[in-house]
Order: sequence, then structure tokens, then C-alpha cells
Amino acid sequence: MAHQFINTAVYVLLLLGCSPAEQTESATPSHTTRQSPNVLLVSLDTLRADHLPSAGYSRDTAPTLSRIAAEGARFSRSWSQSSNTDATHSSIFSGRFVSHHGKYGSRQRLPDSTHTLAEHFAAHGYRTFGVASSDKFIAKSGFSQGFDTWQVYKDGMKNDWSTQATATALERLGEPDTDRPWFGFVHLFDAHAPYNSPEPHKTRFLRGPLDIEPRRTVDYIREHRRARDRPEAELHDLVDLYDGGISYLDTRVAQLWEQAQRSERPTIMVLTSDHGEAFGEHDYLGHSDVVWEEAVRVPLIVWAPDRVPADRTLDLPVQSADLYGTLSELAGLPVPDGLDGASLAAELQGHEARAPRDRVLPVQTPKHWALIQEVDGTLFKYRVALKAQRSFLVDIEEDPTERVDLSAQHPELVAELQAVMVELAIHNPGRFSDERHDMDAAEVEALKAIGYLDE
Repeated sequence: MAHQFINTAVYVLLLLGCSPAEQTESATPSHTTRQSPNVLLVSLDTLRADHLPSAGYSRDTAPTLSRIAAEGARFSRSWSQSSNTDATHSSIFSGRFVSHHGKYGSRQRLPDSTHTLAEHFAAHGYRTFGVASSDKFIAKSGFSQGFDTWQVYKDGMKNDWSTQATATALERLGEPDTDRPWFGFVHLFDAHAPYNSPEPHKTRFLRGPLDIEPRRTVDYIREHRRARDRPEAELHDLVDLYDGGISYLDTRVAQLWEQAQRSERPTIMVLTSDHGEAFGEHDYLGHSDVVWEEAVRVPLIVWAPDRVPADRTLDLPVQSADLYGTLSELAGLPVPDGLDGASLAAELQGHEARAPRDRVLPVQTPKHWALIQEVDGTLFKYRVALKAQRSFLVDIEEDPTERVDLSAQHPELVAELQAVMVELAIHNPGRFSDERHDMDAAEVEALKAIGYLDE
């Protein structure tokens, strides 16, 4: 039986709150030098961690990512801040939890008051560029703050978007070096539905004849999102096609990595994802508003020759909001005050970690929140369905399917985590503040075509 959520007032607090604290610089702005590194942040949309061979997956879906991890460092316990593209990218760009920056979905924008990661690098002498491949990143999103150039590819077929984005990114990476390093953000959409990659990737992992038309996989996910009687062959189709998309995505990464290695400057390359993808593990398909592990456990790989020792797997629990401080410190910039995330630079460089192992990592969507915490070597996940006011506490390493509720065995931990949720809610600026009321019909339809705005 699920543990009943103790106090209705907690639920009220989760819906109403105050404005978030502002970020401030903690030191005098530094200036770049000839030794200042370039920084490339690559977001691999919809890439769940356990479908990579570097994480133990049986299929060789991503040989390039495996090589990058072998030459750099990989975090084996990494979570996105949400199962939604908007929310997690907002946390990456702000260093804040979702309840603090307030952008839960497509109808909101990242507040203009946010001191973004790009603005931080620009303020310290960096050139900045951003390239994205989805309607999620149009100017109204607020993601372009701080970038000298911001290009979004969203016209034509889905595969064309990342092709154009990759080409533009390669041009930026290949520009002659100047007296200023660059900070670049690249978003690639190949693993996202529809799972319709070109050959040989589309059919590379198929176990038999297809029962689902690849170009209709978005429709299938929408129509069967919560069905409980899906034929196993159809689930196999989705997984096989998804893995083919990862294989195709890996070829994009190979191009970017090859170009990054040609840079005259030392270059830091970080690869992560905004969320994973569910394939019926909890009678659910896709992502967007669930906090199951398959939807929020994501890769985090850092490649930085001469800065990060090679071939290391780190088990410190980490989150998307940690990227702001981590990239800043690795690049030699000050880390602003007021971030929710921590810098992982010390751990990456082989020093004693400064981020406590027992800190609490929140995962937040409009309907579900989860808190992840390691306690005495056990990795707990406290999951709450907000409207139902019901909660679970699970050991996600002993019980990765999240079926066994341990709330009764750990009442003190439950009470502590409930208090953390209340504290997060107090600083919640409101889920529907800054709505994008001016989304036109074409923008709405474009988002529906890739599986959004249908719930």
C-alpha cells in the first residue's frame, strides 16, 4: 500500500510560492587567456542512460560515446531535473531546480532575470553560440539569453533538423582561433520520436518484421501512452527503432568530437541528456510528466584532456543543475552564488568531492516530484504524485523497477524528505507564471507533431 501523503498543506505549498532567489557573482570577473579552454556542451535529447554500452547495455548503440567516456570521465548516477525538455534545459542554463526557475513546460519562458550559463561565460570574455534542433528552442523559450548567435532548425523532416544543426555547429567549431575562446551549446534530436532514422541505423537492431510504421511512432506513443495490454512485439519495435536512433545520433557526436579535437585551444566537451524514454516499464510510453528511472536517468560524460583524467567512472549522485558550476570551474571561471547545483570539478579532476554524497537531488514535473538521496550507502528515491497526495520511498538500486514501498521501514527519512519538498515548494514561483500566451497555431501543431501538448 502506498504511503499516504501526511499533510495537505504540503500539496498547497507545491502549487503556490514565492519568487526564486537571484544568482550573483561570487568573485571579480576573470578575463580569458590563451590557455582558457573552449567549452562545448552537447545535449542529446531523449537519451536514457541504460541504453548506452558504457553503462552496460548489451547493444553497441553508441561506440563514439563509449570512446569519449574512455578518454574522459562518466558519472554512473546522473539524473535530469525533469522528464521534460523545457524544464531540464532551464535547469542546465540556470543552475536552478525546476521549482526555482519556474519553467515547467513549453508554454512558459525562462525568466529574463535569469543569469544564464551563456551569459556567465560571455561576461568573462567568451564568444558564445547555440544551435538547436527542435521547436522547443524558439526565441520565445528564453533559452537564447547570452548567446551571440542562436540558431534553431525545425523545418522539414525531423532528421533534417539535426543534420542542419550539426553542420552549423561544425562551422562554428572550425572557425579560426582568436584571442577569445568560445562556449558552444549543441542540441541534437535524433533519438526522439518519431523513431525514423535513415538506414542502416533504422533497421540495425530489429528483431523481426515491423508491426509499427517508424514515421508513426509519435502517434503510437500518444495513442497507447498508458495502455496496459500492448503487444510485446510492438514494444520491441519501439525499443529497436529507438536504439537505431541512438546509433544515428552517435554519428553526429563523432563529427563534433573529431572537430573539437582539431581545435588549437584545449577544449572541454560535455555530453548529457534532458530526459530518457519509457517503453512500458510502468505501463507508460515516452516521457514528459513522469519521474520513473527510465525517464530521468541520463548520461553525463566529460571529456577534457589535461583537466580530467581518462577512463574514470564516478558514482557520486549528480544532476543537470550541476553543469553550471562544473563547467564554470573547469574553465577557470568563478562559480556564481545562488546556484542550486554544485560544481563537480574536484571529483572530475581526481580530488576529494566537494558535493556531499548525501545531498538531495530533486526531479520535478507539474504532476510528480521525486527526491533522490544516498543515505549510508543506500540510494533512496522518494516519489510523490502531487494531486493524489500519495508517496513512495524506494531503494532504486535494489529495486530499480520502483515497486516496493519502504516508507513504513524509514519513517524518519520520509519525514525529512517531506520537509525538503516543503522547502522547495516555498520558493516555487508558480507553475504557470510567464505563460507563452502568444504561441500561434503553427507552433502548437509543431509541438504536437513531436509528442507534446497532448496531455
